[in-house]
Amino acid sequence: MISLAPFRYLNIDFKNGGVISKVEISRKYITFRRLGFQVKSYLIDTVNNNILYSNADGTGSDFFSRNALYKSYSESIERLAFRNTKEVSLAGFSLNGHSDGFAAFPGLYPSQTRKFSLSEAFERWSIQTWWRGYLNPSYFGQTDDYDYAVFYTSEFNQYCVLSWKKSEEGKYAYGFGGGGTLITAVLKSEIELKRNYDLLSKLQIKNNFSSIIEKRFNFFSSQKGFDEFNTRLFRVNKSQEKPLLAIDTHIKGSWTKYAYVWRCLFYSDWKDTDEDEQFFLF
Repeated sequence: MISLAPFRYLNIDFKNGGVISKVEISRKYITFRRLGFQVKSYLIDTVNNNILYSNADGTGSDFFSRNALYKSYSESIERLAFRNTKEVSLAGFSLNGHSDGFAAFPGLYPSQTRKFSLSEAFERWSIQTWWRGYLNPSYFGQTDDYDYAVFYTSEFNQYCVLSWKKSEEGKYAYGFGGGGTLITAVLKSEIELKRNYDLLSKLQIKNNFSSIIEKRFNFFSSQKGFDEFNTRLFRVNKSQEKPLLAIDTHIKGSWTKYAYVWRCLFYSDWKDTDEDEQFFLF
């Protein structure tokens, strides 16, 4: 797929009249066995107030520094669109008021972004539908570093990989990744798993998390949380839901000068999970 990132992101820095206030680049293990680059980018109007997670608006990881930077920019543009879109009904906020299914890509035309949006939407739909008891993993797998489960839909040819790993201190980390190929989904899942695994060391005996995402991370890192996860992982769900698109649209706005934003969203009941600290979605 053709990317115009070198051109469309050329003036994204605030010094050039853009929307990114600062960037942080680090060289680190982005998977359990391979070094790469992690880039964090911050919008001018950053509003995050996390304790555990980074307050960056966009985080990009890749084995090449330039790709990591562009991924970081794209994620920041997603956040910008999510916070500022005026197309509230078109974007499906009445169905899901979160950023699930948003994607940005600096391509030639808007529909290129749909590929990434569809993967993001299927990833979120798969995990929460399985947790509710309406979907089974297609199969399980194991590497030398972690275990994983795979969800697949032939209707949209999408994969979702859920991975997990226990630390030497007895804590648990998880990763999610969606993609149009299994290889893509596995890599995305492992990169997120590694990020979360590295965060386990930040957990204290007493944590004053205000974010529901961080509260869930904390709960499922515990043995009690993992036991609940493990119980649901291997149960057989008789009822199997099929993914059905509710939202599939180009989200227009001032950010289009940098990247096209698209949102896909599958039908699901999200509202009763928003404040549930023991719902497996973070």
